[in-house]
Amino acid sequence: MKILKWTTDFKPNSETSLAPVWINLPDLPWHYYEWDALCRIVGPIGNPLVMDKATTTKSRPTTTKMRVQIDLVKPMLSTVRVDVRNQQGKMEAFDQKIKYEAMPAYCSHCKVQGHSIKRCKSSQPAQQKERSDYNE
Repeated sequence: MKILKWTTDFKPNSETSLAPVWINLPDLPWHYYEWDALCRIVGPIGNPLVMDKATTTKSRPTTTKMRVQIDLVKPMLSTVRVDVRNQQGKMEAFDQKIKYEAMPAYCSHCKVQGHSIKRCKSSQPAQQKERSDYNE
């Protein structure tokens, strides 16, 4: 049993493709370790949920860690472009690397988290039938 946030497109026979995932932002300058700044940085990845304690207290300067609600159907970003206004008022930008921890698998065939379409038992008979039809 799972408890999920209700949405208008709720379908009881399919599981949501949304999942909370921990992400790391390695080598992000420590002055970006603020909630508002991090929310803007991880916005393209998904909905920010929480920072870990070391990020909140700025006690781990090598990486920032946040839990983000991502859509498993969408492609995972490996970098995010961060635009910053410098002290002279000019825009500067840098690419921030993204590292994901323990990504859950999602099957686009049966709409269930826990396995991928490559390991889906219900899609394999259909795939085998397609192959046999093709070979005939």
